[in-house]
Amino acid sequence: MRPVGWERLAGVSVPLAAAVCVLACGGPEEFRGTALSSGDRAAGFDLTNQFGGRVTLAEYVGSPVLLTFLYTDCPDVCPLTAVQLRQTLDLLGEDAAGVRVAAVSVDPERDTPEAAMEFSDRWGMTEDWDFLVGSRETLEPLWRAYYVDPVVDGGAASGSKHRPVTGGGTGSLRQSFEDRYLVIHSNPVYLLDAEGVMRVVFTSPLEPDDIAHDVRLLLD
Repeated sequence: MRPVGWERLAGVSVPLAAAVCVLACGGPEEFRGTALSSGDRAAGFDLTNQFGGRVTLAEYVGSPVLLTFLYTDCPDVCPLTAVQLRQTLDLLGEDAAGVRVAAVSVDPERDTPEAAMEFSDRWGMTEDWDFLVGSRETLEPLWRAYYVDPVVDGGAASGSKHRPVTGGGTGSLRQSFEDRYLVIHSNPVYLLDAEGVMRVVFTSPLEPDDIAHDVRLLLD
């Protein structure tokens, strides 16, 4: 004997099941980083990488891009960011071939292609990113476009390392200390889609698993 009201329940079983599925399955997956809804295209650039080659943002169109800002003499945050990006690519596995990674210098006076190569070698990123360097005149508009505000800290003028050093001994030692300045800066990691639109930004503390998750959403 069927329970009273079974016919009415049977009549709504399919739509009820669909409603349960919507509630249980949820909607489309969301980004774990901070989603950017403006739809703005990323500011373009024309810079030099660690191999001495010219690189433009236009060359990245067709692939998602992870873009951040570092400098080669950085003692702490920049090496950590490089390690976390290395971990992100490792988590992506074969999918890593579908994403481009770029690190833009915030220290034009010291960051040369040679310094960028040494930094890239040290942190295992030589073949997996473009460490991009350029003149201060070229880089400053980019810093503004991506809300990065580098400030030299340490009492050294931005061009101090280029002043001639006369003699040796204490003069050379003094010059060496003058060259050791820090660049205080924010270190966002932006995720751009294949059309160059800014979609997500990650800020410290960075989580490689979250970055890899959001990259996969753009690759799918």
